[in-house]
Amino acid sequence: MRRGAGAALVVGVAHAQSRPAGIAPVCPLCSATASALYALPHTTAWQCHARDCRLRFAAPQAGDADLGAAYRSLYYPGAEHRAAPNCDGTPEAIHAELVRYLCRVLGGASQARLLDYGCGRGALAGVAERLGLRVVGIERDPCARASASRAGRFPVFEDLAQMLRAAPDASFDAIVMWQVIEHLREPWADLARLRERLAPAGCVAIATPNADSLRARLQRERWENFANPTHFYYFTKGSLAKIARRAGLELVDRPLLPAVYPHHGGVRRFSQRWLRRLELSGDLVWILRRATARV
Repeated sequence: MRRGAGAALVVGVAHAQSRPAGIAPVCPLCSATASALYALPHTTAWQCHARDCRLRFAAPQAGDADLGAAYRSLYYPGAEHRAAPNCDGTPEAIHAELVRYLCRVLGGASQARLLDYGCGRGALAGVAERLGLRVVGIERDPCARASASRAGRFPVFEDLAQMLRAAPDASFDAIVMWQVIEHLREPWADLARLRERLAPAGCVAIATPNADSLRARLQRERWENFANPTHFYYFTKGSLAKIARRAGLELVDRPLLPAVYPHHGGVRRFSQRWLRRLELSGDLVWILRRATARV
């Protein structure tokens, strides 16, 4: 989260608090029982009891109206939040590193087809376009979608259904979900639909906050990703793997992206390498392909 976003996060939580409370006692992925992990200002964080799942999730989820208001204050401020900071702060250098990595994975293919699923204002998609890929964006938020449409020459659709009406046979060499999967109401369903859009040798790149990170363990309910009312899931490597299997995908690589954060000094870079080795770093960055056998 970018510096200064704390005030906007408070506003987002306030919006989310306005919807009625409820309890979801079972895991939405495997239907096993779950127990409360943390009571949060806007919801409760739960953890599934099943050993092969252990999904952590928010229940109840914010309704559409409150969710839209939270996005306005946290990510895509409109006229009423003109000065609000936002959480969408991945440096361009990291986007470029990801795109170059994907090009290597795809065999250096020029004009590869990339779908940026949850493209926001189009920052990553714009980088991919400038590096020579054929790009399509999908973004539900109308404010962000309008910004993305202005940012580049690539088409941006509201959802997968709208894209398929325009291009029924669309397929992609790479599908990117950069800090997106934690925002989806049923991410396993989204992944399953996206799997059908993959080219035969295509891959899906996912980045999401690591709920087993050192920071998450130390901060507990104060961790910024628990506090964010637009986050519905808090993934560990185990729960992310289960969702991938449910969608017919399997892990093939965990690239060290970014290799170096541009603003990190020597000590912090050393610490980051150490945390990665122990799988305690802040994000899970995974490359998925079609599973050899559906689970």
